[in-house]
Amino acid sequence: MASFLIKRTTTTNKVVKIIKLKNTGYEFNPKNKSVTKIIVKDPLLIQKILVIKFNNAINKLSKVIYNIISNGENDEESSVILLNEINRLRSILLNKYRKYLSKQQEKHFLDQLQLLEFEICGGHYSFNLFDINLQEEKNRRGK
Repeated sequence: MASFLIKRTTTTNKVVKIIKLKNTGYEFNPKNKSVTKIIVKDPLLIQKILVIKFNNAINKLSKVIYNIISNGENDEESSVILLNEINRLRSILLNKYRKYLSKQQEKHFLDQLQLLEFEICGGHYSFNLFDINLQEEKNRRGK
């Protein structure tokens, strides 16, 4: 499928230039059904979109954690489900969004996820296998 950028003049509405684009950039499907796919090329706009998207996901997860902890329903089954959701968000962040976010933003989101994980464990932080894998990956890259 070819993608094009169409530039028009503002006064006469004539097509001035048609540029064929490569399909590189952040791609998502909007809720609006008239548009099937949007590809964003601007790095600053991509960062803003991902920060909003990830903050919404963390806020929803923190509300669920707060409700479970405040109701006293913090049993092993709900803890495992919430920890799996945190690991899912972490893997999305590291695998899908890493190339679009700055290292500072990535570290900030990882710290937020680690804090949520700490809250679920009730202050008794268990050694996470995912942290070991992340450290090994950093060592392999030489960072």
